This record gives sequence, structure tokens and C-alpha cells, in this order.
Amino acid sequence: MMLSLVKISSRYLAAFALFTGVAVAQPNNNLLPASFEEHLKAAQRGHAESQVLVGLAYQVNYLGVEQDFKKATRWFRLAANQGHALAQRLLAQSYLHGLGVEQNLDNAKERFKAAAEQGESKAQFMLASIYSDLEGYEQERKAPEEVYKWLSRSAEQGYLPAFSKLASLYEQGLGVDANPSAARDWYKRSCEKGVYKSCALYKRLETELNPQIGQATGTESKD
Repeated sequence: MMLSLVKISSRYLAAFALFTGVAVAQPNNNLLPASFEEHLKAAQRGHAESQVLVGLAYQVNYLGVEQDFKKATRWFRLAANQGHALAQRLLAQSYLHGLGVEQNLDNAKERFKAAAEQGESKAQFMLASIYSDLEGYEQERKAPEEVYKWLSRSAEQGYLPAFSKLASLYEQGLGVDANPSAARDWYKRSCEKGVYKSCALYKRLETELNPQIGQATGTESKD
């Protein structure tokens, strides 16, 4: 059963967004809700999306299911082994944080990369973080081109946390030729999404690239 056919509470939607990075709209109330048992039966038949949903139910303690990280990770792994991109990333997070499985940074990286290569935007961001500043991956720091590669892919898909980080790469010329205009544009996009720190960075670059703006502002201030 597809996610769009499941009647989901606002609490679950928030939890789903937290763990998956995917915002899901509340389905039409006329649609029949699917019980955990229905999803479990589908998952046991090998339906990858139901396996992810069952895993999330165990992960976030939903649908009357007692929280169990081991069971959650088991279902994520079954779906991931079928090539389900979101499951790959959720399994990577389990390995990264040691949720229901022994922490294994190598396995986390492998699963993040698998999901990233399938176009999963948060996995792309996490893979870029592995190559830049994620704790435990200090040996990966010599790959600025990889940081740019995955951040740019994540940002182009609209994953907000990637916007300002990509802007910083363009501003500093890390992994890519320095491009103040591109940096300004990504800071602007981040600012427009409500990241206020990016607003100050955008305004600074806009002034540097267009000195007349700063001069006009200074004139207005004197007036």
C-alpha cells in the first residue's frame, strides 16, 4: 500500500519528516486508513515501501507499536537490500548513530553513498558532510571536490541545509572555482527560505559585488 493511501496523524507526519527529511501532506480523509498489521503483512510479502513504513513505526513509536530500534533497523535493511533509496539512508543513519545496531561508520558511509547515488537529497548532504566536517570521518577530509559534488546535487534538489554550505564553497573556492555571484545567489535562496544567518551573508556579498548599493545605503543613512 502506497504512503498516499495511509491516513496519518500530524504527530506521525512530524516524526516522518524528522527521520526521513520528506514532508508528507495529510491524505484525503475519505481514504481508508491502513493499520500497522496491514503494512506488516505487505512488508512480510516483500513490499519495500511498507517495510520502510513498518521500520518507521518502530523507530518513532507509532500506530500502537512499542519503540524498537532493532526491529526498525531490520526492516530498513530489508528494504535497502531491494534498492529502496530512503531505506538506504535510514539504515545509514542507524549505523551512524548506533540505533538498533552496533555503530559502524564504514557501513554508514556505504549506505549513504548508495542512497546518494540514487538521488536521495538528504543522503547526498550527509555524504558531503562525511567528506567535510562530520565527526568520526576525519580521514575523509582530503576530498573537497566530493564535498562540492554532493552538496551541489543536494542543493539543486531543494534540500535547504545544503544551500548555505554550497554558497560557502563557491565563496571560498573549495572543490570548485571561486564564484562570488553563485555564492550570493545560494545565500539568497537560503535567506528566502528563512535561514536568517544567510541573509546577512547575502547582503554582504551583494554589496561587495555591487558597490553602488552600499554607497546608496550609506547616502540614505546620512540623510
